Order: sequence, then C-alpha cells, then structure tokens
Amino acid sequence: MNIITSVSLLYLRESDAFLLLSAICERMVPEYYSRTLVGAVIDQNVFEVLVKTYLPAIHKKLERLRMDLAIISVPWFVCLYLTVLSWRTSVRLLDCFFVGKLCLIPR
Repeated sequence: MNIITSVSLLYLRESDAFLLLSAICERMVPEYYSRTLVGAVIDQNVFEVLVKTYLPAIHKKLERLRMDLAIISVPWFVCLYLTVLSWRTSVRLLDCFFVGKLCLIPR
C-alpha cells in the first residue's frame, strides 16, 4: 500500500489520497490487503494457470529452476504493478484502474 499511497500523494491532497487508498482497499481490491492476501493469491493462481497454458516454455524453465512464480507475481499484484513499469506507464495504468476502462493505448 505504501507505493500506491506515495504515488497518490504526488497528485492529491493527503485527505484525498487517504480516501483513494480506502476506496482501493475496501471496494476495488478488497481482499488484496487483508492479513491473508487472499485476493492476490487467487489472482496469482489464475496467473500461474495462464502462464502454464500460454507460455509453457517459461513455465517449464521456472519448474527446472524450482522457482515459484508467486515470488515474482504477488508483489506485482499487491502494488498494482507500480514497481515494474515505467513511471509514465504506471500513472496511466492507475488512471485506467480508477476509471474502470482499459485505456492504456493513447488515441
């Protein structure tokens, strides 16, 4: 949550950033920031199935390395990808996330 909060504080007043964080945690991804992170775990499991289905070479490589995909993907999900994308893309992704539309490609 700290990464999401820090980004929102760059653009919003503290009170608005707090309300935004509350909306994210309570309404948009409610199970992501619970003690069990059940929402992120579910999404990670879906992601793992998708990687196994559509990217079998990567899945096999991770199996050979005995590396759990969750080590990589859960942090992506929890911080809404803000740590792995460029700044410009991250801010655009947040805009799309809040608007509720897939608008990543500028028109």
